[in-house]
Amino acid sequence: MPEIAFGYCRVSTLEQAREGISLETQAARIRNYCEVREIDLVTCHEDRGISGRKASNRPGLDAAIEEVVKERGMLVVHSLSRLARSVKDCIDIVNRLEKAGAQLILLSENIDTSSASGKMFFHVIAAMAQFESDLNGERVRASLDYVRSEGKQYCRNPPFGYKFTEGRIEVNPEEKKIVARIKRLRNKGWTYRHIAKRFESVGVLNRRGNPFPFQAIATIDKQIEEGDIHRPARLRRRGQ
Repeated sequence: MPEIAFGYCRVSTLEQAREGISLETQAARIRNYCEVREIDLVTCHEDRGISGRKASNRPGLDAAIEEVVKERGMLVVHSLSRLARSVKDCIDIVNRLEKAGAQLILLSENIDTSSASGKMFFHVIAAMAQFESDLNGERVRASLDYVRSEGKQYCRNPPFGYKFTEGRIEVNPEEKKIVARIKRLRNKGWTYRHIAKRFESVGVLNRRGNPFPFQAIATIDKQIEEGDIHRPARLRRRGQ
């Protein structure tokens, strides 16, 4: 019985621009691999513009794994970074394939999980991939913390209670009154739903001019409990 394979490709817009690993490039390499080895490539699934940090939000990957497991074939992927960034997600995928008698092929790392050495190397590479992902996340958070500490605009929409003016973050007095009101009501034991209903009844609206959903009240309350963590350090020092 001839071997069959299913390809999987993923790319985010940023990665495609930075690394040049477009969906077309990945698919071409997968097709070439299967042609050289006379493996029947059934189809190539893809996730376009989706992060690899979580495997649970990728319909293309779900479809590829489901078909590979059903046919006991091969899941062929350009590289581990296209498959998943989390060690847990990587190992969960490999375990699921192994239980079904299927296998994973990672072209860039030259890994075939049908062998013991391939499985061992896969675990090492998966751990390194997560380390790199976590390190990048720390760099991004550090950069955002610095921008916030300088009182500069660091996102599209400022936290509730603040506003951006010419690229600088400032206190929004009207929203701060609402924040203070939420704090007072919470201290009195009001639930988020009760606060939302109260706001709606007296005409307190959100930025879009709509009633506050109770989830938004909860988010603002969490910001208060964490000491207004989104508040720039420069504003904190000034005691605003």
